[in-house]
Amino acid sequence: MSTGSKRPTQEPPARAQAKAPKESPQTNRLSAFFALIAITVLAAALRMWRLGWATLSPDEFATYRFSSQSFSRLFSRDYLVETNPPTHYALQRLWFIFGDSRAAMRSLPLVLSLATIPIVYFLARRLAGRRAALIAAFLFATAPVHIALARNARVYSLQILAATSAVTALCWLLPHTLFREPGAASSDLTSQTESNSRTRRALLWIAYSFSLAVMLVAHNTSVLILPLIGLWIVTLWLFTKSISWSFVWRWAIATAPGSLLFAIWAPIVLNQASKILDDRWWVPPPDLHWIYSQMTGVYTYPIWGKPFMYLLAPFGLWALRRRRWSLAIVLLFLAGQPLLTYLFSLYRPIFTVNVLAWATVFFFICAGVAIANIKRAPMLFAVLAVTMFIQLFEVRLSYPSQRQSHDLAPLAASLAQRADTNDALVVAPPSALMNLQYLARHSPLPDQLLFMTYDDHRNQLEPWFGGEWIPRSQLPDRVANADRIWLLTEITPTIDLPEEQGFGAIRAEMANQFRLISNETTANHRLELYER
Repeated sequence: MSTGSKRPTQEPPARAQAKAPKESPQTNRLSAFFALIAITVLAAALRMWRLGWATLSPDEFATYRFSSQSFSRLFSRDYLVETNPPTHYALQRLWFIFGDSRAAMRSLPLVLSLATIPIVYFLARRLAGRRAALIAAFLFATAPVHIALARNARVYSLQILAATSAVTALCWLLPHTLFREPGAASSDLTSQTESNSRTRRALLWIAYSFSLAVMLVAHNTSVLILPLIGLWIVTLWLFTKSISWSFVWRWAIATAPGSLLFAIWAPIVLNQASKILDDRWWVPPPDLHWIYSQMTGVYTYPIWGKPFMYLLAPFGLWALRRRRWSLAIVLLFLAGQPLLTYLFSLYRPIFTVNVLAWATVFFFICAGVAIANIKRAPMLFAVLAVTMFIQLFEVRLSYPSQRQSHDLAPLAASLAQRADTNDALVVAPPSALMNLQYLARHSPLPDQLLFMTYDDHRNQLEPWFGGEWIPRSQLPDRVANADRIWLLTEITPTIDLPEEQGFGAIRAEMANQFRLISNETTANHRLELYER
């Protein structure tokens, strides 16, 4: 009997595939970490490019004026005329250790915006998994509205960071089974990272409480997010067995410090809204035209890219349908915050791009889910490339083509060289004075500093303009004892008003009583020097 060698048997393909090495959770986390670093570096480059080239906006001049004051004054009765809590101004005051140039002032919101990127990642990871989270962070990092806010020395980057952090911490405190597809293994939400250690949960509660408090004292409109969070928790408690009464109790305790801080500030807000600003509200009523302009402003894309970007959201919501509570949370904040903003705007209009910007975080989560569900890698990267091109095409408008100089800058330089502290300086309108104080911050202005308004209407920010308000008719008498008088006025008013409310008559009366020595003009400002 002959014995032949046996042929080696081939393993079934399924078994061979089962023996193929799989990436460990540690490897996945490491890959995500480096991807997040790369996204943040890209975001930093987009936000830092020509950061100090654009001149300060009127609101940024106001930021400098408030932030340059002492802490004692920021928290004094004088501050009660401002329409937002002093939190951001106090933080900007500390940030002045890095300088007060345009770039240095804007670097604070830039850093806050960069810090939001990993928070967006962790929020999206909790709701939709690691792959969608990386894409959502990438979309947030390259979003035109968030790049613009990061380059603006105002409070909105702080508000977005705090609100996103509060919601993220709360999501990670909730059981991970809420956010998982039925029957799916917890790969992205691995149980190894879900340890219920007291230390970890205590840190998350502290993070939630602190972030919520910062959110509520950063901007008045942040209070509209609080009832949405409350609705979220109460709904979970009533309709699921995932959270207990003890969880709701801990949430109420963690929410209390921020709510108490806002409760202290709330009477001031109500007084301003109902009395001080009653006839000087600056935001138009929320009619259809205004709502459309603000919604398209917050989701700003070139007209040829709008359909592509806008369709990502419904596709993402559809892809989230198996994660019911993830879908509910995304819808709650994506639609709820603009809806509450609109409803409040029926009383006092606040429906603006800056206020609506936070809800875009959930739009990018939807878009991230939609793209992450593309199975074929070439198609996925192609869609990512298109979204990046659309967003960066719009972002290019944020960068000035050349370094800008404020219209008042030459006149501020002239005052610094020629004016004496014993002179009198009269500025109209007061917004020009606020701008001038920044441009001439390294040179003393005359001691006698007066300002006038177009309609002789007192301004609620009068204590912060740094001068004394006078009616237009009293100007010649108030400067009669000065040897030299500098008169700085707008040439063309930036608002529509009758001619008699301007300063033409005042200039004519000054010319009759004093001798005009020099007259300098820029595009829209005039600086005149008079002598007795």
